[in-house]
Amino acid sequence: MATIEHIGYAANDTAALANWYVEMLDFKIIFESAGDPKIYFVQDANGMVIEILPPGKDGVVTEGFSNHLALWSEDYDA
Repeated sequence: MATIEHIGYAANDTAALANWYVEMLDFKIIFESAGDPKIYFVQDANGMVIEILPPGKDGVVTEGFSNHLALWSEDYDA
């Protein structure tokens, strides 16, 4: 059975968006990458995770739109 592992959102200011989730929705930052711009993983009280990452190489980002959906499966072949 596959489950949603996390959803990724691209943002020009990853720190500002991560902090918005913390301040407005009481999420917790569970990962912060090294380097600049940083990548963040934020998590709500129920365990749902959002990855906040910088724009791709083309520099195009639409704030708030999903960049990717990551799935988790115990059995990849199944």
